[in-house]
Amino acid sequence: EIPAAVIPKLRKTDSGTLVFGSPSQLYLTASLLNVQGVLAKPEMRKALFMTIDRTAVAQAIFQGAAQPSWTGMNPDSWDNAATPPEARKIWQDAYAGFATERKAWGSATAIAEAKQLATAAGYDGTPIVLATLAGDATQSQIAQLWQASASCFRLLIDLVRLAASRTRWTAGSSRPIRMPMMAITTSSSTSV
Repeated sequence: EIPAAVIPKLRKTDSGTLVFGSPSQLYLTASLLNVQGVLAKPEMRKALFMTIDRTAVAQAIFQGAAQPSWTGMNPDSWDNAATPPEARKIWQDAYAGFATERKAWGSATAIAEAKQLATAAGYDGTPIVLATLAGDATQSQIAQLWQASASCFRLLIDLVRLAASRTRWTAGSSRPIRMPMMAITTSSSTSV
């Protein structure tokens, strides 16, 4: 895998051919590190996710080399020859339902709905910390885009870049993180 930022340069080169492989099991995810404070309410978490325009992320940050994912599971993990047709149909129907609901997320209408949802959930202006791996330009760009979208309805997101040694952010530790925090992480699932 290559960093998304180098795709435009590779497309312009006269030597070699840029090939995007499929299926890829590499994906980015935003995960809750705790559900304390403002993130304790599912409505608040939904409002936060409604501010992300996944199509814009795929086009702008990944230079059109990515596809938006509407669930926490990469479609290639079930939409393949190894999955029985009956099971694939169940997965496809479920995924289509999520896609229908979430394709509008990030739009002005969705952000207005997210603002109403956050207000109804009692959002009080407490900042939510969005952590990314220090030195990962792609994660940083996504976090900045998310921060800008969320600020449209005064949802405060603080960005924190954590060192690789903190990538599990005290999971299972006796010192849990005490602030409302989410992390953008890169995950990979490989079939052999």
